[in-house]
Amino acid sequence: MSINTKFMAEIEQYLKHRGICDHIETTGSTYDGLNIDEDDNIQLEVYVIQTVSGSDIVAEKRTEMPGYAWLRFRHRRESSPIFDRALKYRSILGTLFGSKYLDVTKTVDVLYEELQKCISNSKQMSRKVKLNRNGPVIQMDVYPDSWLLSWGFRLYTVNVVPAYRLSEELYESRPIKGDEMPDDSMTWRRSFALQEREMLCEGSKMVIRVLKVLNKREPDFNNFTSYQLKTAVLHENEANKDWSEFVLGRRLVDVLARLEKCLAVRYLHHFFTPDINLLSKMPSQTTDYLRDRMQRLQANESELRELLQR
Repeated sequence: MSINTKFMAEIEQYLKHRGICDHIETTGSTYDGLNIDEDDNIQLEVYVIQTVSGSDIVAEKRTEMPGYAWLRFRHRRESSPIFDRALKYRSILGTLFGSKYLDVTKTVDVLYEELQKCISNSKQMSRKVKLNRNGPVIQMDVYPDSWLLSWGFRLYTVNVVPAYRLSEELYESRPIKGDEMPDDSMTWRRSFALQEREMLCEGSKMVIRVLKVLNKREPDFNNFTSYQLKTAVLHENEANKDWSEFVLGRRLVDVLARLEKCLAVRYLHHFFTPDINLLSKMPSQTTDYLRDRMQRLQANESELRELLQR
């Protein structure tokens, strides 16, 4: 059992006992086999998932923000202790009428407090794990052992993401990178991270790693987010079933061709939510330039190989 698995098992047992979550799901570049080197920032992520009943919580979809929702408490009676610490009251136009909603900031506060207690009381984690708030997630840094005045060399980082499961839908605290969020702290994003993890085969993971290398080494590819590149691979993964080692070069060119077509129409739709255009905020000058760049890379195999060998 790895050091991370031991820690996660203890944390999961503690949080379940405290009624904070039902279970923990691990993902992230290292876990999914998508990291490219030791400097890859996204190493491990865990979703701390609390399942909520449709009789208690309803998702109010944000029509102006596809893929986002408010999670409203249905009842006017007092909520259970599980919900009470994470609910925020929102009045209607300043009147006495309103509703309670699951609040991102309060949920993160509760989880941070409980994780601190768990780590402080743990024999195996108390001198090795340090927590930091990082907006809608909690950063858990793991060290070999803390020194008297310093934490020393960090082994790895785990991003802890609070999430609620409502029926078949999973809502997480983090927005998609680049999305402008309202200042209400009640907006949750529907997450498909676990489905995406199951869809990717070893071949498609290899192509994602190649794209991440290009994203890191080639300035033009910095215009793409890692999620845009991953989404292009998900679409290609559905279109082509053969991702064996012998055709991976062809699959990479296919992904570049798909990106070229999406850039030409300035539309890359989210794999699970087609109403979301992942290129909507990219300037037209950038899409035009990148479209031509993708076209040149497809036609010039030696240039592509040279980029990967830098």
